[in-house]
Amino acid sequence: MSEKGALLGVAVPPTAPTRGPMKRNAVYAMFYLVLVGYWVYLVRGYMHPRIYSRPIDSELTASDSEDVCLSPSCVHAASEILYNLSPNYKELDPCTDFEELVCGGWRERHDLRPDQGAAFTGTIMSENSQLLLRHILEAPYPNVSGHSSFSPMRLAATTHSADEANFEKLTSAYNACLDEKTIEKLGNLPLASILDQIRTSFPVTTTQPINAFAETILLLAKYGVSALVSTGASADDADPDVVVVSVSAPWRIGLPAKERYEDDALVKKYQAVIVETLGKLVPGQTKDVLEAVVDFEKKLAAASPNNEDRQDVTKYYNPMSLKDASALTPKIGLARVIAGLSGGQDVNRLIVGAPQYLKDLQAILEETDRAVLQNYFSWKAVQAFYPYVSSLAVKPYKRFVNELAGKVRISFGVLLSTVHRNLQYVQPLTSNPLGPGIRTRALAHMC
Repeated sequence: MSEKGALLGVAVPPTAPTRGPMKRNAVYAMFYLVLVGYWVYLVRGYMHPRIYSRPIDSELTASDSEDVCLSPSCVHAASEILYNLSPNYKELDPCTDFEELVCGGWRERHDLRPDQGAAFTGTIMSENSQLLLRHILEAPYPNVSGHSSFSPMRLAATTHSADEANFEKLTSAYNACLDEKTIEKLGNLPLASILDQIRTSFPVTTTQPINAFAETILLLAKYGVSALVSTGASADDADPDVVVVSVSAPWRIGLPAKERYEDDALVKKYQAVIVETLGKLVPGQTKDVLEAVVDFEKKLAAASPNNEDRQDVTKYYNPMSLKDASALTPKIGLARVIAGLSGGQDVNRLIVGAPQYLKDLQAILEETDRAVLQNYFSWKAVQAFYPYVSSLAVKPYKRFVNELAGKVRISFGVLLSTVHRNLQYVQPLTSNPLGPGIRTRALAHMC
């Protein structure tokens, strides 16, 4: 029985064609389970059997108070629940309109901003966390505080040094993103520098350098950008105590979802935006070559798995040796990519999320002109860095994205996630050589 068969409890041929990759939603699912559990805990305490049959506004008796938590934390939690109840909760039947009864007050106190499509308690928690992070990043390093068990002063000497170095890197990146004068002065120079590196790494010549694909994929990975394939490291589904490297199709090809490429009107507008944007950033390109980038993306989208398959363990869990996985798409030099991302660690086994995608990718690359491929790599860089560039050249794509998502600004949360996602932290805090720590770029290119 294969590794996949052992995981699923059935006999699965080792070569069975499968599709789909990683399991990001597990993290979100765990978050929501914890949130729901906390809510149930509060409601259970609030609707205690001893007081449930009594009107909410009535006074507690001496015997009741013995079983009711009256600490400041409990009182605050109970008041929050009462505050969120519908203003006319006494008139509502929880059996017919429970959602309005428990959430009506919350909705009245929280209006959607123009850049929000939805909001719930998790949204408020996230924004409160962002506010806390903002205060941390805008304050000096707490090297004199020892009162808390989480104080940096309680860390070992070597760890403390790494912690302070990481903090300085975070604040430097954060301040660089807020330095609007410098950003305005630089214009598109930081982005142009990255585009020059791409053209050097993947030149349009009759004889390309060895491993041109692999080196360009690694170049973009250094800046936190996935191209052609997506890599990562996580717990093995068959053995959670083991960390395994995974390879799959990118989660996003160009447009937000593969289904959007079936919208002809949207694709035509997207194509015009690429022609206008790349035409300004990389002059000398013909319109046909720039338009062909979208055609290339459509092929990648058609070959990539759908979201359902991406989250189906029977589809995305395909253990392979590095040699066998590399043979699916020899052109990209997968072994070189993994070696470059693993930081010198020996990787011989992979979980291939979409074997059929890798097979199709080989054929797609062989039939695509090198100039189109070079522009595809350049476009991936533009898509990654356009929010942090002050230049008229990227205005068309900014307008397109805002219209597509209904957003009018870059949120503070996007800024914080960018700072975290794209910095290579100092050891020993970096735990995953193929995770967020590998995504590093110079602070001059951060915004």
